[in-house]
Amino acid sequence: MFISAPVRSRMGFTLVELLVVIAIIGVLVGLLLPAVQQAREAARRMQCSNNLKQIGVALHNYHDEQGTLPIGSLFQDHASPWGSNRTSWLTRILPMLDRTSLFDQINFNRHPGYGGDNSTAQATQINAFRCPSDPTRVVSTRTDYAPTNYVACIGNAIGVNGEGGDPSNTGKLCPAGYWCQVAFNNGQQRGVFSANSHTRFREVSDGLSKTMMVSEAIAGFPHLRGSGGEFSDAETRTCVGSSPTTLNDRAYGWFGREFKNWTYSTLRTPNAKVDDCMRYDSLGNFAARSYHPGGVHVLKVDGSVDFIGDSISLPVWQSLGEKADGT
Repeated sequence: MFISAPVRSRMGFTLVELLVVIAIIGVLVGLLLPAVQQAREAARRMQCSNNLKQIGVALHNYHDEQGTLPIGSLFQDHASPWGSNRTSWLTRILPMLDRTSLFDQINFNRHPGYGGDNSTAQATQINAFRCPSDPTRVVSTRTDYAPTNYVACIGNAIGVNGEGGDPSNTGKLCPAGYWCQVAFNNGQQRGVFSANSHTRFREVSDGLSKTMMVSEAIAGFPHLRGSGGEFSDAETRTCVGSSPTTLNDRAYGWFGREFKNWTYSTLRTPNAKVDDCMRYDSLGNFAARSYHPGGVHVLKVDGSVDFIGDSISLPVWQSLGEKADGT
């Protein structure tokens, strides 16, 4: 009787089958990874929006308590603008963000750049001032400061304006002739914030829901500075000048010190594809910018937060940044 040989069972995969499986896994990962990344960015974007809402509540509480919004930046030294205090609006809302102990550490009579009393405070990381879409923890050239992603609107202007919402205070805060009273915008405060501003809600005649007061900045974003440290006024508006140098320290410190730390202007639309620039540390042209695809968040004076697309028309964007232009 013929007995057939036992059939040997085949174990494992052939090389071709293994390659097919790997290819299928690769395709699935390629399909899923963008969805995961989008979901993560959506969560980061929501947290960023919530941070701005929290800042909005703090600003409203400050207004309820003080009768005005906080000053954009304090220019107080009567002898030299270089020695002026220049602490930012963010320092003044710390108590409204449950950071009273940190606020109490700040010596508002000392310039932020001189360290000393304020060295610990200015290096303190504050999550409420950071958008989670921006991974920068410390700007590499400014390690003695903690950065921010939220900056105040000065409107369609290149300079700070010391007159602010309460001209009666300018004599004691800043003498005539220094930069804190120079705006290159016909001497008028266009945005909600400026140096030494004391803006009241009733002064926002365009409507609280139609006027923005805070938007976003990318910490460490590059910008130009003119040869020898200066652009002319006209060059600052275009950011085109001879032999500029590049700095990489935008928004390096929520504490203040320089124009680039606490402001944005509406000379350009959000995430503009052209360079930002500065003339002095109190003059510059900085667009609102973020890592969110397609736009930036803005906090309006009524406390609402909107996402504004990069494609917004410049006139509409500039109108949002003006507190009393009649539109």
